[in-house]
Amino acid sequence: FSPASANRATSTPWAAPAAPPKEISLTTRLDQTAVWVGDQFHYGIIVEHKPEIQFVLENINKDTINMDPLKVYDAKYTVTELKDGNKRLYLDITLASFAVGEPQIQIPQLTLFFFRKDSATVTADEKAAESLVCSSAMDLELSITKRISTLVLVCWLTLKLVLVL
Repeated sequence: FSPASANRATSTPWAAPAAPPKEISLTTRLDQTAVWVGDQFHYGIIVEHKPEIQFVLENINKDTINMDPLKVYDAKYTVTELKDGNKRLYLDITLASFAVGEPQIQIPQLTLFFFRKDSATVTADEKAAESLVCSSAMDLELSITKRISTLVLVCWLTLKLVLVL
């Protein structure tokens, strides 16, 4: 294992996610549950954790996150300190789907890497990285069939109107 490999957030749609450690609370959110093909939507990952947990975030961006079959347009994160001394990591990923012929698509899981800081460890390079698998139980409904049906109906009504005139 090298520290450089911990900087890459990865997506694996087929692995079963493990429960997060007790020091970490994980929540995922979608800003929409149905979109048109090609429309952008936001996938939020909220991680509340103890202050001794340090996430590897330096390379979290649209080029390092793989969410196939979804296209990643943007990835931003913020870390805030909570009143109880814990921290909150909020990762906002802007995605779009171009899948045609599929009524639903599952959001792929994303793996984030973190270290546990303690008094004996001076830097994160001295510790082994652990992983947090972020997965969503939510599916995204793709509305391509509705858009095509509406287009066909409008074209048919237009053609019928032209024939009547």
